[in-house]
Amino acid sequence: MSRVKRSGMPLVTTLLATALLFTSGYSAAALAPNYQNLRDLDAMLDYMHEHPEVAARLDSIDMRDYVIHYDDNCRIEFMREARITPPGWAGPEAPLVFKTDSCSSQRATHSQLH
Repeated sequence: MSRVKRSGMPLVTTLLATALLFTSGYSAAALAPNYQNLRDLDAMLDYMHEHPEVAARLDSIDMRDYVIHYDDNCRIEFMREARITPPGWAGPEAPLVFKTDSCSSQRATHSQLH
């Protein structure tokens, strides 16, 4: 039988180091807040590029609640895309997707008149 030579590091320490190495991938996969905010803002700006009438009447963009405020009292809300992630997932958040426009019927009527 051959003998396995140990490097002098206790077996428990070796196992812990190996476990840390394999689990560190989850925490490294998360986006830093500034990059996540930029991704979210890009999604909201993309919506306004597709709907220039909203951009023309923009009041504010609420990054905390993912809402575009326009035309004094109208709101376009976004939400995280639904997706299934493995347990312990710490990767980037799901992308923002359109949820609702509180004034979509008014906007449609206004667009048809002009």
